[in-house]
Amino acid sequence: MAELKMKNKLKVQRAIHEITQAELAKKVGLSTWSINCMEANKFIPSLQAAYKIARFFGVGIEDIFSFEGDYTKADELPEWMKDVKKKLG
Repeated sequence: MAELKMKNKLKVQRAIHEITQAELAKKVGLSTWSINCMEANKFIPSLQAAYKIARFFGVGIEDIFSFEGDYTKADELPEWMKDVKKKLG
């Protein structure tokens, strides 16, 4: 199975909202180091952290965080994901 790499639009969202890493960290209860590492794609946030960040910006998690890599081939997907993909079209 291909390795999944996370990418994000954290820096873009911060620029739109004119907020620093430190300000965002304080608002969502994380360290500035965590925000910095997320932006540099060196750290994958927990679901809870991703949710808090997305909620702060008023968007969905997938609007900020996504995976890149060759994980779209149906034969590489787990069975439960194939079923979800079929239902979603």
